Amino acid sequence: MPGSPKRKPKSPHHSGTIRTVKTKTGTKYYAEVMINSSMIYGPRVNSKSEAKPALQQKIRELAHKHRQSQNPQPLSTLAPSYLNGPIQRLRADNTNAIANYAWQALIPFLGHLHPQDVTPEILRAATDHLTVTNDTRNRYQREVAAMLKFFGNPIQPLRYPKSPEPEITILTRAQQQLLLAEATPWPRTYLAIWIMLETGIRPGEACGMKHEDVFEDGIWIKRSRTMVAGRPQTQNTKTEISKAWVPITPELLEQIGPPRTGYILALNNKPWRPDNLRRAIQALSERSGLGRVNPNWLRHTAAVNMLAAGVDPATVASITRHSMDVLLKLYYRSSNDLKRQALQRTKTYVNS
Repeated sequence: MPGSPKRKPKSPHHSGTIRTVKTKTGTKYYAEVMINSSMIYGPRVNSKSEAKPALQQKIRELAHKHRQSQNPQPLSTLAPSYLNGPIQRLRADNTNAIANYAWQALIPFLGHLHPQDVTPEILRAATDHLTVTNDTRNRYQREVAAMLKFFGNPIQPLRYPKSPEPEITILTRAQQQLLLAEATPWPRTYLAIWIMLETGIRPGEACGMKHEDVFEDGIWIKRSRTMVAGRPQTQNTKTEISKAWVPITPELLEQIGPPRTGYILALNNKPWRPDNLRRAIQALSERSGLGRVNPNWLRHTAAVNMLAAGVDPATVASITRHSMDVLLKLYYRSSNDLKRQALQRTKTYVNS
Protein backbone atom coordinates (compact mmCIF):
# COMPACT_ATOMS: atom_id res chain seq x y z
CA MET A 1 0.00 0.00 0.00
CA PRO A 2 1.45 3.42 -0.93
CA GLY A 3 3.23 5.21 1.88
CA SER A 4 3.70 2.15 4.08
CA PRO A 5 7.23 1.63 5.47
CA LYS A 6 9.46 -1.22 4.31
CA ARG A 7 8.93 -4.37 6.29
CA LYS A 8 10.57 -7.77 6.46
CA PRO A 9 8.86 -10.16 4.00
CA LYS A 10 6.72 -12.79 5.65
CA SER A 11 6.79 -16.50 4.83
CA PRO A 12 4.19 -17.74 2.31
CA HIS A 13 2.17 -19.57 5.00
CA HIS A 14 2.02 -16.58 7.37
CA SER A 15 -1.60 -15.77 8.22
CA GLY A 16 -1.02 -12.06 7.67
CA THR A 17 -0.04 -8.93 9.58
CA ILE A 18 -2.75 -6.46 10.59
CA ARG A 19 -2.18 -2.80 9.76
CA THR A 20 -4.08 0.30 10.79
CA VAL A 21 -4.89 3.26 8.55
CA LYS A 22 -6.66 6.54 9.32
CA THR A 23 -9.32 7.63 6.85
CA LYS A 24 -11.90 10.39 6.68
CA THR A 25 -14.57 7.95 7.79
CA GLY A 26 -12.56 6.64 10.74
CA THR A 27 -9.98 3.99 11.54
CA LYS A 28 -9.76 1.06 9.13
CA TYR A 29 -7.82 -2.21 9.34
CA TYR A 30 -6.33 -4.46 6.71
CA ALA A 31 -4.05 -7.46 6.65
CA GLU A 32 -1.09 -8.13 4.37
CA VAL A 33 1.07 -11.14 3.60
CA MET A 34 4.03 -11.98 1.32
CA ILE A 35 3.41 -14.90 -1.06
CA ASN A 36 5.92 -15.87 -3.75
CA SER A 37 7.81 -12.55 -3.41
CA SER A 38 4.58 -10.59 -3.90
CA MET A 39 2.79 -8.63 -1.21
CA ILE A 40 -0.94 -9.24 -1.08
CA TYR A 41 -3.14 -6.72 0.69
CA GLY A 42 -6.56 -7.50 2.07
CA PRO A 43 -9.54 -5.14 1.85
CA ARG A 44 -10.05 -2.45 4.47
CA VAL A 45 -12.53 -3.44 7.16
CA ASN A 46 -13.94 -1.89 10.30
CA SER A 47 -12.46 -4.25 12.93
CA LYS A 48 -9.25 -6.18 13.52
CA SER A 49 -11.16 -9.48 13.83
CA GLU A 50 -12.38 -9.11 10.25
CA ALA A 51 -9.02 -8.26 8.71
CA LYS A 52 -7.38 -11.70 8.46
CA PRO A 53 -10.51 -13.57 7.26
CA ALA A 54 -10.96 -10.90 4.58
CA LEU A 55 -7.35 -11.41 3.48
CA GLN A 56 -7.75 -15.20 3.33
CA GLN A 57 -10.90 -14.79 1.26
CA LYS A 58 -9.03 -12.57 -1.20
CA ILE A 59 -6.21 -15.15 -1.43
CA ARG A 60 -8.73 -17.86 -2.22
CA GLU A 61 -10.32 -15.72 -4.92
CA LEU A 62 -6.93 -15.03 -6.49
CA ALA A 63 -6.06 -18.73 -6.38
CA HIS A 64 -9.41 -19.60 -7.96
CA LYS A 65 -8.82 -17.15 -10.82
CA HIS A 66 -5.35 -18.58 -11.34
CA ARG A 67 -6.69 -22.14 -11.48
CA GLN A 68 -9.39 -21.14 -13.94
CA SER A 69 -6.80 -19.57 -16.20
CA GLN A 70 -4.68 -22.75 -16.03
CA ASN A 71 -7.47 -25.34 -16.29
CA PRO A 72 -11.05 -24.04 -16.61
CA GLN A 73 -12.68 -27.51 -16.81
CA PRO A 74 -15.25 -28.32 -14.10
CA LEU A 75 -15.63 -31.70 -12.41
CA SER A 76 -18.52 -32.67 -14.68
CA THR A 77 -16.03 -32.62 -17.57
CA LEU A 78 -13.06 -34.14 -15.72
CA ALA A 79 -14.84 -36.96 -13.87
CA PRO A 80 -15.37 -39.30 -16.88
CA SER A 81 -11.63 -39.31 -17.60
CA TYR A 82 -11.08 -40.59 -14.04
CA LEU A 83 -13.97 -43.06 -13.83
CA ASN A 84 -13.24 -44.58 -17.26
CA GLY A 85 -9.47 -44.35 -16.99
CA PRO A 86 -7.18 -45.17 -14.04
CA ILE A 87 -9.90 -46.40 -11.70
CA GLN A 88 -11.31 -48.75 -14.34
CA ARG A 89 -7.97 -50.53 -14.70
CA LEU A 90 -6.92 -50.68 -11.05
CA ARG A 91 -10.10 -51.50 -9.15
CA ALA A 92 -12.63 -54.31 -9.03
CA ASP A 93 -15.92 -54.05 -10.91
CA ASN A 94 -18.01 -53.63 -7.78
CA THR A 95 -15.72 -50.80 -6.58
CA ASN A 96 -16.06 -49.09 -9.95
CA ALA A 97 -19.82 -49.35 -9.57
CA ILE A 98 -19.70 -47.66 -6.15
CA ALA A 99 -17.56 -44.85 -7.60
CA ASN A 100 -20.10 -44.36 -10.39
CA TYR A 101 -23.00 -44.44 -7.93
CA ALA A 102 -21.26 -41.81 -5.81
CA TRP A 103 -20.52 -39.49 -8.69
CA GLN A 104 -23.97 -39.80 -10.27
CA ALA A 105 -25.54 -38.98 -6.88
CA LEU A 106 -23.30 -35.97 -6.22
CA ILE A 107 -22.84 -34.49 -9.70
CA PRO A 108 -25.84 -32.09 -9.33
CA PHE A 109 -24.08 -30.49 -6.34
CA LEU A 110 -20.40 -30.69 -7.37
CA GLY A 111 -20.36 -30.93 -11.17
CA HIS A 112 -19.99 -27.18 -11.77
CA LEU A 113 -17.00 -26.83 -9.41
CA HIS A 114 -13.30 -27.03 -10.18
CA PRO A 115 -11.55 -29.89 -8.27
CA GLN A 116 -9.51 -27.43 -6.22
CA ASP A 117 -12.62 -25.57 -5.09
CA VAL A 118 -14.19 -28.55 -3.28
CA THR A 119 -13.63 -28.37 0.47
CA PRO A 120 -14.60 -30.96 3.10
CA GLU A 121 -17.50 -28.71 4.10
CA ILE A 122 -18.79 -28.49 0.51
CA LEU A 123 -18.54 -32.27 0.09
CA ARG A 124 -20.37 -32.82 3.38
CA ALA A 125 -23.13 -30.39 2.39
CA ALA A 126 -23.57 -32.23 -0.91
CA THR A 127 -23.89 -35.65 0.73
CA ASP A 128 -26.38 -34.21 3.25
CA HIS A 129 -28.90 -34.05 0.40
CA LEU A 130 -28.77 -37.81 -0.26
CA THR A 131 -31.45 -40.09 1.20
CA VAL A 132 -29.04 -42.91 2.10
CA THR A 133 -27.55 -44.27 5.30
CA ASN A 134 -24.59 -42.60 6.96
CA ASP A 135 -22.39 -45.56 6.05
CA THR A 136 -23.23 -45.02 2.38
CA ARG A 137 -22.59 -41.28 2.72
CA ASN A 138 -19.13 -42.01 4.14
CA ARG A 139 -18.41 -44.43 1.30
CA TYR A 140 -19.53 -41.91 -1.34
CA GLN A 141 -17.38 -39.22 0.28
CA ARG A 142 -14.34 -41.52 0.18
CA GLU A 143 -14.87 -42.26 -3.50
CA VAL A 144 -15.22 -38.58 -4.44
CA ALA A 145 -12.23 -37.66 -2.25
CA ALA A 146 -10.15 -40.25 -4.13
CA MET A 147 -11.13 -38.59 -7.39
CA LEU A 148 -10.32 -35.13 -6.04
CA LYS A 149 -6.91 -36.41 -4.91
CA PHE A 150 -6.28 -37.66 -8.44
CA PHE A 151 -6.91 -34.11 -9.68
CA GLY A 152 -4.58 -32.58 -7.07
CA ASN A 153 -6.91 -31.77 -4.17
CA PRO A 154 -6.23 -34.21 -1.27
CA ILE A 155 -9.05 -33.39 1.16
CA GLN A 156 -10.10 -35.30 4.27
CA PRO A 157 -13.89 -35.87 4.26
CA LEU A 158 -15.92 -35.03 7.36
CA ARG A 159 -17.21 -38.41 8.51
CA TYR A 160 -20.79 -39.12 9.50
CA PRO A 161 -21.50 -41.14 12.65
CA LYS A 162 -21.96 -44.86 12.07
CA SER A 163 -25.48 -45.87 11.09
CA PRO A 164 -27.46 -47.98 13.57
CA GLU A 165 -27.95 -51.64 12.75
CA PRO A 166 -30.89 -51.92 10.31
CA GLU A 167 -34.09 -53.67 11.28
CA ILE A 168 -35.02 -56.30 8.70
CA THR A 169 -38.54 -57.32 7.73
CA ILE A 170 -39.55 -60.99 7.65
CA LEU A 171 -42.63 -62.29 5.87
CA THR A 172 -44.80 -64.77 7.77
CA ARG A 173 -45.78 -68.11 6.23
CA ALA A 174 -49.23 -66.76 5.42
CA GLN A 175 -47.75 -63.68 3.74
CA GLN A 176 -45.35 -65.83 1.69
CA GLN A 177 -48.19 -68.05 0.47
CA LEU A 178 -50.38 -65.04 -0.30
CA LEU A 179 -47.64 -63.40 -2.36
CA LEU A 180 -46.97 -66.60 -4.34
CA ALA A 181 -50.70 -67.09 -4.95
CA GLU A 182 -51.04 -63.52 -6.22
CA ALA A 183 -48.09 -64.05 -8.61
CA THR A 184 -49.44 -67.29 -10.14
CA PRO A 185 -50.82 -65.61 -13.32
CA TRP A 186 -47.37 -64.15 -14.03
CA PRO A 187 -44.93 -67.09 -14.42
CA ARG A 188 -41.75 -65.02 -14.51
CA THR A 189 -42.60 -63.07 -11.36
CA TYR A 190 -43.80 -66.26 -9.67
CA LEU A 191 -40.49 -67.99 -10.49
CA ALA A 192 -38.44 -65.00 -9.23
CA ILE A 193 -40.31 -64.93 -5.89
CA TRP A 194 -39.99 -68.72 -5.52
CA ILE A 195 -36.25 -68.64 -6.23
CA MET A 196 -35.55 -65.85 -3.73
CA LEU A 197 -37.74 -67.39 -0.99
CA GLU A 198 -36.10 -70.78 -1.36
CA THR A 199 -32.43 -69.89 -1.93
CA GLY A 200 -32.06 -66.44 -0.37
CA ILE A 201 -30.23 -65.01 -3.39
CA ARG A 202 -30.23 -61.27 -4.03
CA PRO A 203 -32.68 -59.72 -6.54
CA GLY A 204 -29.85 -58.65 -8.86
CA GLU A 205 -28.40 -62.16 -8.76
CA ALA A 206 -31.80 -63.62 -9.66
CA CYS A 207 -31.92 -61.35 -12.72
CA GLY A 208 -28.39 -62.45 -13.67
CA MET A 209 -28.98 -66.24 -13.53
CA LYS A 210 -28.57 -68.22 -16.76
CA HIS A 211 -29.72 -71.70 -17.72
CA GLU A 212 -26.06 -72.60 -18.35
CA ASP A 213 -25.39 -72.00 -14.62
CA VAL A 214 -27.70 -74.87 -13.54
CA PHE A 215 -25.49 -77.76 -12.44
CA GLU A 216 -26.85 -81.04 -11.06
CA ASP A 217 -29.39 -80.13 -8.33
CA GLY A 218 -28.26 -76.54 -7.88
CA ILE A 219 -27.20 -73.38 -9.64
CA TRP A 220 -23.98 -71.37 -9.76
CA ILE A 221 -24.35 -67.71 -8.79
CA LYS A 222 -21.78 -65.97 -11.01
CA ARG A 223 -23.12 -62.55 -11.90
CA SER A 224 -25.54 -59.81 -10.89
CA ARG A 225 -27.68 -57.33 -12.77
CA THR A 226 -27.37 -53.85 -11.30
CA MET A 227 -28.47 -50.33 -12.18
CA VAL A 228 -25.60 -47.90 -12.85
CA ALA A 229 -26.49 -44.30 -13.65
CA GLY A 230 -30.04 -45.40 -14.52
CA ARG A 231 -28.91 -48.14 -16.92
CA PRO A 232 -28.89 -51.91 -16.30
CA GLN A 233 -25.49 -53.61 -16.37
CA THR A 234 -24.32 -57.17 -15.83
CA GLN A 235 -21.43 -57.24 -13.35
CA ASN A 236 -19.69 -59.60 -11.00
CA THR A 237 -21.41 -60.54 -7.76
CA LYS A 238 -21.29 -58.15 -4.83
CA THR A 239 -18.26 -59.92 -3.30
CA GLU A 240 -16.02 -62.82 -4.26
CA ILE A 241 -17.61 -65.00 -1.56
CA SER A 242 -20.98 -64.41 -3.27
CA LYS A 243 -19.82 -66.55 -6.21
CA ALA A 244 -21.01 -69.95 -5.06
CA TRP A 245 -23.10 -73.02 -5.90
CA VAL A 246 -26.55 -72.90 -4.30
CA PRO A 247 -28.76 -76.02 -4.01
CA ILE A 248 -32.35 -75.95 -5.25
CA THR A 249 -35.23 -78.40 -4.78
CA PRO A 250 -36.40 -80.74 -7.57
CA GLU A 251 -39.71 -78.82 -7.73
CA LEU A 252 -37.92 -75.53 -8.38
CA LEU A 253 -35.59 -77.22 -10.87
CA GLU A 254 -38.65 -78.48 -12.78
CA GLN A 255 -40.13 -74.98 -12.74
CA ILE A 256 -36.91 -73.54 -14.24
CA GLY A 257 -37.31 -75.94 -17.15
CA PRO A 258 -35.10 -78.10 -19.37
CA PRO A 259 -31.44 -77.21 -20.11
CA ARG A 260 -30.97 -74.44 -22.68
CA THR A 261 -29.13 -71.14 -23.06
CA GLY A 262 -30.00 -67.60 -22.02
CA TYR A 263 -31.21 -65.88 -18.87
CA ILE A 264 -33.68 -67.74 -16.64
CA LEU A 265 -35.75 -64.63 -15.89
CA ALA A 266 -35.87 -63.33 -19.46
CA LEU A 267 -38.43 -61.61 -21.63
CA ASN A 268 -37.91 -61.84 -25.42
CA ASN A 269 -34.43 -63.28 -24.74
CA LYS A 270 -33.48 -60.16 -22.77
CA PRO A 271 -32.56 -60.25 -19.04
CA TRP A 272 -34.97 -58.77 -16.54
CA ARG A 273 -33.99 -55.38 -15.19
CA PRO A 274 -33.68 -55.40 -11.36
CA ASP A 275 -35.74 -52.22 -11.07
CA ASN A 276 -38.56 -53.81 -13.08
CA LEU A 277 -38.39 -56.90 -10.84
CA ARG A 278 -38.78 -54.64 -7.80
CA ARG A 279 -41.78 -52.86 -9.37
CA ALA A 280 -43.45 -56.16 -10.29
CA ILE A 281 -43.12 -57.56 -6.76
CA GLN A 282 -44.30 -54.33 -5.17
CA ALA A 283 -47.32 -54.14 -7.48
CA LEU A 284 -48.29 -57.70 -6.58
CA SER A 285 -47.79 -57.16 -2.85
CA GLU A 286 -49.89 -53.99 -2.86
CA ARG A 287 -52.63 -55.78 -4.77
CA SER A 288 -52.63 -58.56 -2.20
CA GLY A 289 -52.81 -56.12 0.73
CA LEU A 290 -49.24 -56.65 1.99
CA GLY A 291 -48.06 -53.12 1.24
CA ARG A 292 -44.89 -52.40 -0.73
CA VAL A 293 -42.74 -55.52 -0.25
CA ASN A 294 -39.04 -54.96 -0.87
CA PRO A 295 -37.51 -57.88 -2.85
CA ASN A 296 -34.69 -58.02 -0.30
CA TRP A 297 -37.27 -59.06 2.30
CA LEU A 298 -37.58 -62.36 0.43
CA ARG A 299 -33.86 -62.96 0.96
CA HIS A 300 -34.18 -62.17 4.66
CA THR A 301 -37.22 -64.42 4.93
CA ALA A 302 -35.37 -67.33 3.28
CA ALA A 303 -32.53 -67.07 5.80
CA VAL A 304 -34.91 -66.99 8.78
CA ASN A 305 -36.90 -69.93 7.34
CA MET A 306 -33.71 -72.02 7.24
CA LEU A 307 -32.74 -71.03 10.78
CA ALA A 308 -36.27 -71.72 12.07
CA ALA A 309 -36.15 -75.17 10.44
CA GLY A 310 -33.09 -75.98 12.55
CA VAL A 311 -30.47 -75.69 9.78
CA ASP A 312 -26.98 -75.10 11.13
CA PRO A 313 -26.11 -71.34 10.98
CA ALA A 314 -22.84 -72.08 9.16
CA THR A 315 -24.78 -73.87 6.41
CA VAL A 316 -27.31 -71.03 6.20
CA ALA A 317 -24.44 -68.54 5.88
CA SER A 318 -22.95 -70.67 3.09
CA ILE A 319 -26.23 -70.86 1.13
CA THR A 320 -27.18 -67.19 1.52
CA ARG A 321 -23.51 -66.11 1.28
CA HIS A 322 -23.83 -63.99 4.42
CA SER A 323 -21.02 -63.61 6.92
CA MET A 324 -21.62 -65.43 10.20
CA ASP A 325 -21.40 -62.09 12.01
CA VAL A 326 -24.27 -60.59 9.99
CA LEU A 327 -26.29 -63.79 10.15
CA LEU A 328 -26.14 -64.14 13.93
CA LYS A 329 -26.30 -60.46 14.81
CA LEU A 330 -28.97 -59.37 12.35
CA TYR A 331 -31.37 -62.26 11.79
CA TYR A 332 -31.49 -63.64 15.32
CA ARG A 333 -32.05 -60.11 16.62
CA SER A 334 -34.85 -59.37 14.15
CA SER A 335 -36.85 -62.63 14.22
CA ASN A 336 -39.18 -63.07 17.19
CA ASP A 337 -40.01 -66.61 16.02
CA LEU A 338 -36.36 -67.67 16.42
CA LYS A 339 -36.33 -66.19 19.92
CA ARG A 340 -39.53 -68.04 20.85
CA GLN A 341 -38.16 -71.32 19.50
CA ALA A 342 -34.96 -70.87 21.46
CA LEU A 343 -36.91 -70.26 24.67
CA GLN A 344 -39.18 -73.27 24.04
CA ARG A 345 -36.23 -75.58 23.34
CA THR A 346 -34.50 -74.36 26.49
CA LYS A 347 -37.67 -74.99 28.54
CA THR A 348 -38.03 -78.52 27.07
CA TYR A 349 -34.40 -79.28 27.88
CA VAL A 350 -34.69 -78.05 31.50
CA ASN A 351 -37.90 -79.98 32.13
CA SER A 352 -36.66 -83.22 30.58
